[in-house]
Amino acid sequence: MIFYTYILLFLFSNLCFGKTISNTFKETPDKNLVPHEKQATPKNSQAILKFINKRASKKIIVEVEEVKALKGERMEFLEHVFNFNDWRATQDIIASSTRKRQIFMSRDCGKTWEKVWPNKRVKKNELGLEENEKKGIFRRCFTTSSGRHLLQLSRTNSNLGTIYIFDKDWNFIGKRSTGNYNWHGSWSIGEYKGVIMFSEYATGSEKLHVWRSRDDGNSWEIVFKQISHLTNSSQGDIRHFHTCFPWPSSMNKTNENGAWLVSSGDTTKQSKVWISYDHGNSWKNITDISFGIAKANFNRSIHRYTSLQYREDGSILWGTDDYKNINRSAQLIQARLNDNSNLLKLDILTPLWSNNTRVMISFDSHYLLISEAKQPDPEKVYLQVLNKQEPSYIEWAGTIKVKHPTGFTYTRSSIMAYDNIAFSYGMLRWKLREEDNEVLIK
Repeated sequence: MIFYTYILLFLFSNLCFGKTISNTFKETPDKNLVPHEKQATPKNSQAILKFINKRASKKIIVEVEEVKALKGERMEFLEHVFNFNDWRATQDIIASSTRKRQIFMSRDCGKTWEKVWPNKRVKKNELGLEENEKKGIFRRCFTTSSGRHLLQLSRTNSNLGTIYIFDKDWNFIGKRSTGNYNWHGSWSIGEYKGVIMFSEYATGSEKLHVWRSRDDGNSWEIVFKQISHLTNSSQGDIRHFHTCFPWPSSMNKTNENGAWLVSSGDTTKQSKVWISYDHGNSWKNITDISFGIAKANFNRSIHRYTSLQYREDGSILWGTDDYKNINRSAQLIQARLNDNSNLLKLDILTPLWSNNTRVMISFDSHYLLISEAKQPDPEKVYLQVLNKQEPSYIEWAGTIKVKHPTGFTYTRSSIMAYDNIAFSYGMLRWKLREEDNEVLIK
């Protein structure tokens, strides 16, 4: 059964949210979206959350629905394929079965689906799975510029870093070992000018690495590493890497060849940002240590993030994956490279919400930010829509109730929407549009 949530906000130019975002909408009782694979799909087919202002001349409509593939098969989101060369989203969506090692693909942004693997030509245990891998289900996918697909399995006893390579027609090519740990989310792997890199995500490891391939995933090498801690992750130089993402020259005003950014977490001292201008051969720590560590009102770090968006003026935006900051809320950060020191210079644009930000998806004229539902508010996922021209201006806000603490998107989502359609973990399809409000409510 497909279920929908329609969330409406009527905009006005001088809209001002109070300290509590939940005051900006009304919930329809007992009709709450619960998009988590461990929970049953609600019997209610529709939920409506509204915020209406009588002076509104515009309205933003956010729709979200769970997508199912052939014969009602429940799917899990793997990837919304992104074209790093042209810096745009495609219509290709890749998903896996929640129960079997099956892969589905849509080439029209989720309208129709086909099972692409396994096919009739697949041999028994074609993947060469070891005994401890046989219960694993595909949970991560990255499609290269040539059309190859690089996949990783869900958590098993070991070999999380093993990459299973398929060609563009989903014929299995082989598997490559890149260590014991997978990449984290959609902003933890990327490709730029023929180089693919990803960063490892783990809790409880002596060392964590950034891996690089120059030959479309055929071979891999370590290009960067940081010390973690095997038994007490808070004692390591980092706990784990969060992101590894290219910064294209079209949006990077400091280097015509572009760059790569890598970030880590989780404590204040572990939350850092590095940059490479030579595709991973060398790295520079560009963390703004004067901001976030030295200031007493920041108990954790504003450098802790799991998604980001680049802007054409050379700045970077992210919502913090940390609520233990000023006002006990996540913050929207704007970062720039300082011309003199070549370090990041950070500015806080606006407080966001009480829960940590997980993803920031780019739509045509807006950004959609989605939080997790953990501390301090484990019952709600917070949603906010920001204007791209004035990102400090929150044009829309709402929440979705959940039944238990959850990462909700788990940092797996579209990087950019295609035709204002995006996807996220839980196989959720998000649509965002702006309409004229012709009839104002009196």
